[in-house]
Amino acid sequence: MAINDTPHCEISEVHGSTVERVVGAMPDEDEIFDLSELFKVFGDSTRIRILFVSASSPLSAFFTALSLKFPSKSTKKRYFQFLPGIGRDSIFVMFSPL
Repeated sequence: MAINDTPHCEISEVHGSTVERVVGAMPDEDEIFDLSELFKVFGDSTRIRILFVSASSPLSAFFTALSLKFPSKSTKKRYFQFLPGIGRDSIFVMFSPL
């Protein structure tokens, strides 16, 4: 395919008001960072399973890990560390729906 055959935009007019509106609607950097952190939560199937379990019934981290059949304490820690406020004593933290 020749360069001239490559699909491209034929419009060379700049729509300044449209660009300003789009740029003005863009969230600030802190909000974008927070959103990216939120989307990380959904980036792993096990994390989504944790969300489903915690949405069905309030459970401690211990019973959540049991219901998901985590093979070890380190596995539990790795998957729960993405949740805010989880520390060394996370076995007693309750997860529940919003």
